[in-house]
Amino acid sequence: MATIQRENTETLNLQLDVVGYIVGESKPYRADIVAFRPLAVGEYLYMEYYDYKVLAMVNTSITGSPVITNNIIDPRDIERLVKTIRYGEKIYYYKGIIKILGSFNGSSSKLYMSPIPPPPGTEVYKAPKTILSRIFSPDEKGFVRVGTLLREMDIEVKININKVVSRHLGILAMTGMGKSNLVALIAKKVAELGGTIVIFDYHGEYTSMKPLNIVTNIVKPKINPLNLDLEEMARLLNIPRNATRQRMALRECLENIGENNFFIMLKKCLQSKIAKYDISAQKVLDAISVYENFLKRILDEGIEDVVNNIVLGAVNIVDLSDLHLNQADAIVSHWLNRTLEARKVGVWSNGSQGIPSPLLIVIEEAHAFISADNETATKRCAGSI
Repeated sequence: MATIQRENTETLNLQLDVVGYIVGESKPYRADIVAFRPLAVGEYLYMEYYDYKVLAMVNTSITGSPVITNNIIDPRDIERLVKTIRYGEKIYYYKGIIKILGSFNGSSSKLYMSPIPPPPGTEVYKAPKTILSRIFSPDEKGFVRVGTLLREMDIEVKININKVVSRHLGILAMTGMGKSNLVALIAKKVAELGGTIVIFDYHGEYTSMKPLNIVTNIVKPKINPLNLDLEEMARLLNIPRNATRQRMALRECLENIGENNFFIMLKKCLQSKIAKYDISAQKVLDAISVYENFLKRILDEGIEDVVNNIVLGAVNIVDLSDLHLNQADAIVSHWLNRTLEARKVGVWSNGSQGIPSPLLIVIEEAHAFISADNETATKRCAGSI
């Protein structure tokens, strides 16, 4: 493996270790590499071509041998080959597929997708720590530490916390890869800065989270049924969206129900609708009979508006672990609607009413609540935030 010393345009001397070369056809976002040594998956690499300075990461690592091939079926043949090969003789080759993360300019820490792929023969270097520090650990206001790089443990990873709370953020990884740990760490950092977080905890993973010096507020998903709209109530009763007549009967009763004895009044109203809606009203009555005991645990006419359960400057955890998906969807969408309306009031009143400051909302299992294929109440609400 060769070592090259190159003068950077920023007057920094970079000690560049050549790892290998680009081979075959490449694309602006991926390329194949032949290397001098085994490549570690997740290892960061650096390239320069066509005046672009590019950061990449090893996606796939391959080790093979032109001598010991898969055509050999007798292990004794392999044993003889290994014993007869002279010490130091190269019998392995190292290949890999790299993911091109982007290019950077000047002293900026931002990465931009390079419009041109690296040509074959491009030298690939081990990414210098000075470049990794610039990209992953910028010394700028608003950045907070969330960890270190897996393959470079002395390089801190920082994120712009203001960007996290100003737009939608997706944390994507396979099961067991630490998504919840990252969410907990981000929540801790936001709370340390005086921010407010609401986590919708579908699996009960966060209810035991008690980081030092951080206020946590565990909230049971109770809602005043008088504050529910038709869609939210229908989801709690598992009434399908295409059950038009059932929803019509339910809507008429919700519009005329009193402030006391919610379930008693709702059932009386639906019984009076059987003559008009026949079996459709009866199906809604049956649904109430099935879910009534459960719904009484989450619906309470004496409960305050859900917005009043939010403790400002704390990590608020809404425990949804006892609910199935449709019911959790109704709860989450109701909270999103109410927090959005309260934030609007807070903005219009200059903080004298409603929720006076922005808050970070975390939806666990977002692929289920905000599905690309299925329409959910949470999806519609989240799209308006």
